[in-house]
Amino acid sequence: KETLSTVGRDVLAFALPRHCPGCDRIAEADTMLCETCALRLANLRESPCCRHCASPIPDDLGPCGRCNDKSLPPFKAIARLTTFESITRDLILSIKYDRRWSILPWIAGELVRQPRVRECLAASDVIVPVPLHWRRAHQRGFNQARELAHHLDRPVIDALVRKRHTRA
Repeated sequence: KETLSTVGRDVLAFALPRHCPGCDRIAEADTMLCETCALRLANLRESPCCRHCASPIPDDLGPCGRCNDKSLPPFKAIARLTTFESITRDLILSIKYDRRWSILPWIAGELVRQPRVRECLAASDVIVPVPLHWRRAHQRGFNQARELAHHLDRPVIDALVRKRHTRA
């Protein structure tokens, strides 16, 4: 039975290879990203950031020029996977505009591997995703922040309303 399952998975991977959502090149069957994009993401993930506001900083010695090493009210802490550039931007845009929702569980897994994200989740009772304006929600059909939040093992509540419609 296990051999049949392995053979079936190998045939499927050959017939329908997985494409990297960052660059659209073929990725290995057991990974989400191609080797190049995985390296780009790892480099961004390992870049230093402020412990309070998650802004990029030149080195771990600080202080942060954005928040001066203080939390940003009303938030006690902010955590991130990476900065919104390069491969991270490509991944998010492919979810938003190409509807590649299969990336969401993988991104959630990458998030919870981050110690700071785990600390924030452990200290949180619920997740409140950033809302979309009703026009954007209707146009897009989903809110990627809300969909991602559902993969983070906490109750998700829609406690905020976006009143102003902005450009994408």
